[in-house]
Amino acid sequence: MSIKVKICGLTSIDDALAAYESGADYLGFIGAPNTPRYVSPEEHAKIIEALPRDASTVIVVKELPDSFAYRSARIQYYKLEAPPENLSSHLWPVIRPRNEDDLREQLEKIPDSSEYVLLDAFVAGKLGGAGVLADWSLARLAVKLSPKPIILAGGLSPGNVGEAIRNVLPFGVDVSSGVEETLRKKSLRKVREFIRSAKTEI
Repeated sequence: MSIKVKICGLTSIDDALAAYESGADYLGFIGAPNTPRYVSPEEHAKIIEALPRDASTVIVVKELPDSFAYRSARIQYYKLEAPPENLSSHLWPVIRPRNEDDLREQLEKIPDSSEYVLLDAFVAGKLGGAGVLADWSLARLAVKLSPKPIILAGGLSPGNVGEAIRNVLPFGVDVSSGVEETLRKKSLRKVREFIRSAKTEI
């Protein structure tokens, strides 16, 4: 089974369609205000309307309630908390371990109802990894210990995603700034190269 690929930080219909048509498994949108790639619920709705029905979208938020104004079926969230019992969305809790003890502690907080776990680099004061490479040794351990499949994020690019996959053996990979032309604008060439590099790894 090939690696799953999520292209994140999408901000426009054109970029979202290009990522979908290039073979991305998941299209990610940032629903955290005051972050560089934020899209409002209204902007997000317009993009969703323009996508094919089988496009799988993920809304990225700090806390679960922040996602309720968005229409994505999957929620990636950073504050590890118990989800509401009536929440039907697929959950992607994020862990950002600083060391092995921190990793084990965060994995214990993963809700049983989660679909996947996203592992990102820890950067103080930042919601995401901010383009910083995650600790691959911790990521390898997370793959072994996690109750759910691991999606690796943090500093990935077309040039290093193959090496990351070989080292970590994750279920999937996630990229945002590593495939940008400029802030908020994706490079179609980089998106295609990233997906091709990821999908050719075993």
